[in-house]
Amino acid sequence: IEKLAEYSEEKLFAHFEGEAFLNRFSITKKRLYDQVLASLDTFHSSTSVDAQLYRMLHSADILFSKTLYDQCERLLRSAEKLALKYDRQVILLEISRKQKRNFENQAYKEMTFEVLDELEDSDHVHKEEIAMYDQLWFVKSRLFMELNRKGVARTSLDKSHFEKIVQEMPDGVIENHGFDVQYLFSHAKSAYYFSVASWKESSLHLNKLLELFECHPHMRDERLSAYFSTLTNLVYVAEKLGRTEDSLRYLKLLKRIPMEIDLTNREDLRIKLFASTVSIEMELLTKRGDFEHARKQLSFIEEGLDRYGDKIAGPRRCFIRLKLVTVCLGLKEWGMARKLLSKLMNDEEIDEHPSHLVNAQVLGLLLDIETKSTDLFGYALKNMQRFLKAKDRFNEEEQLLLNGLSKIARANNDLERQERWHTLYEKLNQSDKLSGVFEYIDLTAWAESRSKQKSFGEIVRSNWERKTLALHEVDSA
Repeated sequence: IEKLAEYSEEKLFAHFEGEAFLNRFSITKKRLYDQVLASLDTFHSSTSVDAQLYRMLHSADILFSKTLYDQCERLLRSAEKLALKYDRQVILLEISRKQKRNFENQAYKEMTFEVLDELEDSDHVHKEEIAMYDQLWFVKSRLFMELNRKGVARTSLDKSHFEKIVQEMPDGVIENHGFDVQYLFSHAKSAYYFSVASWKESSLHLNKLLELFECHPHMRDERLSAYFSTLTNLVYVAEKLGRTEDSLRYLKLLKRIPMEIDLTNREDLRIKLFASTVSIEMELLTKRGDFEHARKQLSFIEEGLDRYGDKIAGPRRCFIRLKLVTVCLGLKEWGMARKLLSKLMNDEEIDEHPSHLVNAQVLGLLLDIETKSTDLFGYALKNMQRFLKAKDRFNEEEQLLLNGLSKIARANNDLERQERWHTLYEKLNQSDKLSGVFEYIDLTAWAESRSKQKSFGEIVRSNWERKTLALHEVDSA
């Protein structure tokens, strides 16, 4: 099987023709699968806290069955210390249950009322932690499902919907709780403020997450995926606030991880780190108009996307491809932009995320205008209008843009086209909502570059520098 480039039962049957195990091949496959899984379990047992804890619990059961109660209790106390260190509340309750069984079987001879009270109090704390964790997990999950499906809030109705979700979060002092509860609380809060574009508040809670990881380095190493996400979001939010030095510092922390932690046997984390690093770096480079630097990474990124495929989360995969199309548009590489856009539109995942699909359609319209593909443009425009109306998203901003692009596509000559770009630029420049609708390319800068016949990258860089300076001044004040 390992020698096959692609798994094929036909080739396996041909190779092992006449072998008895082929008569019950499904059973053979199941046994092989179980053996491989058992080998992996043994291989990874020393690197998994949960595996260590469950092995200790199993050993405690063996000692109990041998009536070695004192040894069983010592092992359970060791397991309790490890579970407390890594905030394993459910396992702590299981350890407590086994300790109670020990006391019962010894007729409570080692038990005092003080010990009984302590055991009851600790059980109560563990149950409270689990209940709080579950409550926060469901709030956080509802927030992220909304964000993944619809994107950030665009209207007051969207904001009130996010507010309604976050109102379900518990009140009280969260610092008295364990790692998991503190993490989920700040994670959910940062996501909520992100969804309504309250960048300072989002940054505050993201920094609390970073502090939490720094105070518990063993948890950082165990929850690397969450640590990646925290750093990625910190980079993005710092950039939104004009804190360029902070965004670069967080990006360096993200890129330094493979040098500090061995990820050789953790494909899931290598994929997560690749997707996180690439997506946020492309975000920074395109927002700053540094398309040349971004273009140098295109081959590496494409290779990673092809290698990992659908192992990368769909929204993240589509986001990266949107950024690559933007880079090629910025450099006037129309052929490569068309190729990358085709890959994006053929990704089944994009249909599940209207925000990504709308942005991809707009990039396609810009490409059709630049290559003067009038037939393609007319079809794509109608297709997009139908989609927006079906999703109840054909609002003033979308109509303004699509009407402007339609007029540009129908221009009779270059001079008329330039004049119509200028008209659209003036209208877009007066709209403060468009960036929230089409967030993957600066459409106002695009229209300005076309109306003034300047480089798109030059306009984006100039706008970014001016905006960053203004944000920095506001932030300092």
